[in-house]
Amino acid sequence: MLLNQMSHFSIAPSHFTHCILIDAFSREGSMQDAEDVFEIMIQRGENPGTVIYNALMNGCYLQGQMDKARKIFDAMVERGANPDILSYSTLMNAHFKKNENDEAMHLLREIPQRGLRADVGTYNIVLQGLFRMGRYRSAREVFIEMRAASLPPDFHTYCTMLDGLCKCGHIEEGLQFLQKMEFDRVKLDITMYNIILHGLCKSGRFQFARDLFNNLSLLDEAKEFFVKMEEISCSANGITFSFIAQELLRRGEYNDALRFLEEMARRGFKMDSYTFSILIDLLQDKENYPSLMQIIEKFGPNELKSKS
Repeated sequence: MLLNQMSHFSIAPSHFTHCILIDAFSREGSMQDAEDVFEIMIQRGENPGTVIYNALMNGCYLQGQMDKARKIFDAMVERGANPDILSYSTLMNAHFKKNENDEAMHLLREIPQRGLRADVGTYNIVLQGLFRMGRYRSAREVFIEMRAASLPPDFHTYCTMLDGLCKCGHIEEGLQFLQKMEFDRVKLDITMYNIILHGLCKSGRFQFARDLFNNLSLLDEAKEFFVKMEEISCSANGITFSFIAQELLRRGEYNDALRFLEEMARRGFKMDSYTFSILIDLLQDKENYPSLMQIIEKFGPNELKSKS
């Protein structure tokens, strides 16, 4: 170990040396080495400080050692080091990973009691954790709380809200949320539209999604939605096409799928391997075998056609 070599040459490592080593070992996942250096610091009477504790907590989190991350946090408080917002964010993330939502929310409420102010990154962790557990109402309340605290959402916040609303089955609210983003002059990109399109497909509102995508709908809302995508130069990408193509195939609408893939090719996109794998699975449908083979021969990836 480096410290042993330094000792051999009578070089005393400084506090800064210990900090660098602990941070490096923690990032690499060498937690035993990081803890050994930490113990040396304690034995020498050094005060590790918040930065060191944060590095150890983050290392434990990355290694899935959530309980140990909590113990390090508690030890930090007991030894008089002041947790900062990164300390709380790391520990909240650990609790959410263990589905310990109440513990994570308790930490969020504890932050102002220590004279700290949660930042956007902290709220993003909370929103993601709550939506992951299907706690849609709690997530919505946290978002409102965040806005009330004059914290402007960032790109990750908006994507988390859209994705969470759609996955929890609240597609209408997701569409309303997107409209509110437009009203607030938030710069929209294809990722956000993909989330909505995917949500529409998964919820069975496939016709709405297809109309939205193709700009052929008689529904004013869908038509306006698609036109706005084009107006802000937010053209559909390969992922957008893939969502629609996969759902068409799953529904057995092979003629529509063929026409759609032709449009996809016209715009310069190729069928991805996942869409191709769906086609291969569907070949068991003997009745539609010719239609499926026509699609495979025309649009399947060249390197994969031979495997079919």
